[in-house]
Parts: sequence; structure tokens; C-alpha cells
Amino acid sequence: MIIILMRSPFAALAALAACALPLAGCGAPATPAPATDGGIRIVASFYPLQWLAGRVAGDGVDVASLTPKGAEPHDSELEISQVSALGDADLLVTLTGFQAAVDAAVEANPPKRLLDVGPIVGLEGEDPHFWLDPTRLAKAAAPIAEALGLADAAGAAGYEERAAAVAEELARLDAELAAGLAPFADAYLVTTHAAFNYFAERYGLNQVAVAGIDPEAEPTPARLTEVKRQLEGKPVKTVYFEEYASPKTAEALAADLGLATGRLNPIETDESGDYLAAMRQNLSELVQGLVRP
Repeated sequence: MIIILMRSPFAALAALAACALPLAGCGAPATPAPATDGGIRIVASFYPLQWLAGRVAGDGVDVASLTPKGAEPHDSELEISQVSALGDADLLVTLTGFQAAVDAAVEANPPKRLLDVGPIVGLEGEDPHFWLDPTRLAKAAAPIAEALGLADAAGAAGYEERAAAVAEELARLDAELAAGLAPFADAYLVTTHAAFNYFAERYGLNQVAVAGIDPEAEPTPARLTEVKRQLEGKPVKTVYFEEYASPKTAEALAADLGLATGRLNPIETDESGDYLAAMRQNLSELVQGLVRP
């Protein structure tokens, strides 16, 4: 679904009043990218969408992210410069409902075009981490190309070609993950937070999450007791914590159960580099840490 947003003449003033908040997390604030060769400015709300939009836009095209490198997108806020610059963007690729500050900025100072990938990728419940299933991420490639083509008709064919190419690349990644995890079908994937629902569903794993979707949420004592009971006698050797979250919960649970700890990347930020490389690193961690049923 491509939503064309018309800007109000009072939008920028409203944006500064409604959204001028300090940025939570680390990293320098990002502003919409300089115009591409086609004369368009592209912005994504956080890293996986930035990566995909960049692959569709092509080499040499800078797609800005509203979530700085290393920052946590769940609860990040925008600075005044980001909000005021958003109205100059020809396209914003976002996930509505995931980042409240981005949603507020869009309402106050909308870009010329907005692509909400939520209806495209098939979100389930409140979990936003669809990109950990590469087949879902691939669904957004063609709509991004279509939106870019509306902003830059001269480049439309190139966008379509690159969207098809990255979709094929993601299909190869999916096949690689499926082959690597096939021996672990029905294995228990123990995580400190419930970020890997889509991943576990795609590759036949049983995720046992100690806490909910928010990586900063701490589990209650009752929940820890429930997890320990759930894992009793199960073939498990590793408790995984997220790349940028505290390992304390995983370490405490692992110590109680005599297990090891491991690290998985939810790929919400680009601190570790390329999306494809991060997914393959996750595969390596899982092959080492899962137990065949």
C-alpha cells in the first residue's frame, strides 16, 4: 500500500511543537539523505528498512535512517532537525505503530510519499520483528520500487530490476537458513526477549522467551520460575540474549539451569554491518547452540 501524503502549510511548525524531543539511545541524529541522481530524497525509519530501500535504490544512493546507528528503535525519539527535515523527503519507508515518535512526526510534518510495510509483510500480533524472516522482508522490495518509481519515473525500470534482484538474494538466504536449521526442527530456542517469533515460525523452532517483545523489559520472578519449569528435562544447552541488550537475565537463567549463553542479533540497528551477514552470523550461533531434538 502506497499512501500519498499532502503537506499542510503549518506542518513544520506543528512538528517542532509536537515532536521536539531528545534522542534516546546512542549515535548522531540522521536527516533525510541528499537528493539522488534522480533528484529524490529517501528516508527509512530504522535499519532493516534502510538496508532494503538502499538495495532497491541502487549503489551510491544514500538512504537516511531516522534511527541512528546503535540506537534502540523501539523507544527512540526524534530531534527537531529530523522532524523538520522529514517534510522534504520524497519517500519515507516505515512500519506504522512500531515507533511512536516517527508516527507523530509523520502526522505533524509528512513526507511527500509514505510506504507503510506493515500491511505488506503480514504482521502477526504486536511483534514487529518481521525482518528476521527474510521471506517477509522480501515482500516489501517491489512496493519500495513502485514508490520510488512514482517519485522518479526515469529510474523506475532500474528500481524494479534491483527489487527483483534483492528478492532473489533474500530467497537464497532463506534457503541457506532452512538447510542449516533443518537438523534442529522442533528444537527449543531460548531467548531473553520475544524477538524471534517470525524466525522461529519460519524455520520450525520452538521459541521460549523469558520476557516480552521490549528488549528493556525485565521478567518477573513468576515468569522466570515458569520458564525454568517449562525447560525442565528439555534438550537445551544455550540461553540467547540480544546483541545490544544486557546479558544479565540470560546469565542468571543459564547459571540456574547449568546452561551456556549465546548472542543473537535482532538486526534492529546497523552496528554489526550488513543485514545478510548478520543473519548468517545468527545461523552460525544457532547451529552451535541449539540441541537436536
